[in-house]
Amino acid sequence: MCAPVGAYLQTDRAVFWCSASDLVGIAAWGNPSTEDIELAAQIWERILPQLARRVDIVIDVRRIGAITQPTFARLHELAATRAPGASAVGRQLILNPPGLTGAVIAGFCSQLRTQHEWKCTADDVTGFAWLERSDTDAVRTTIDSLAARGEGDLVPRLRALLVRDLSATVPAAARTLGVSPRSLQRHLAAAGTSFRRELRRARIEAARELLITTTATVESVARSVGCESPSSFIRMFRSITGETPATFRARATAERYAAV
Repeated sequence: MCAPVGAYLQTDRAVFWCSASDLVGIAAWGNPSTEDIELAAQIWERILPQLARRVDIVIDVRRIGAITQPTFARLHELAATRAPGASAVGRQLILNPPGLTGAVIAGFCSQLRTQHEWKCTADDVTGFAWLERSDTDAVRTTIDSLAARGEGDLVPRLRALLVRDLSATVPAAARTLGVSPRSLQRHLAAAGTSFRRELRRARIEAARELLITTTATVESVARSVGCESPSSFIRMFRSITGETPATFRARATAERYAAV
C-alpha cells in the first residue's frame, strides 16, 4: 500500500497531513469533543499501516481552546490502548498551547511512558529543529496554512460576537469562537486588524445607534458600550469618527428631520 505523501484529510476541528512516508501529523483547533478523539483514532489506524516502518509524528495542538474532562479521559483511554508501538515511531513532537491547557497536555504526554523520543514545546522553531529533518520549513508552512484554512475566517465571527458582547475579552472571545487566544490574535493580525481595534469598532457602532435612536446622555451611552469613563468614550469616538458624540447626535438629528 502506497503512503499518501502530499495528501491531507480535514475534519471539523483537525487536519491530518502526510508530507513524507516517514513524517505525518495532525493540527487541531477549537474545543475537541470525545467524538473528535474517536474519529482521530480511527483515521490514525488507517494511515499508519501505509507509512514507513519508522515514522516521525507531529501533533500541533497550539490552537486548542480547552479540553473537557470527558474528552481528556477518552483521549487517555485510547492512547493507552491504540497508540502505535515503539518500533513504529521514531520521534514525536507535540506543539503545545500556552497556559493551563498546555500544562494539561504536557502532563498527559509524560504519563504515557512511551519508549520513543518525544518533545513537548510551544515553540515550533525549537520543536522542528529537534526533529533534525531537512524538510521541516516546508512542513511548518503547510501546517499553518491548513490549520488556518480549517479554522475559517474568524474576523466576521468575532465582529458578530462583539455586537452581542461589548465587554468581551480576548480569552473569553477565543473560548466562544472555539480557538485559542493566540490563534485568534494571529488571525486578526493577518487580516490587518486587532482585537482592540475590533472592540473599539463595535463600541462605536453601538454608540452611534444609541445616540441616534435614544435620548440617553453621553455618560449613559459611554457606560452602555463598556467605556471606563465619559472622557475616554469621547476621545475614542472622536478619534474614529472625527467628531464628538454630541456633534454626531446633533448632525444626525438635523439630517433626519431634513429628510422628513
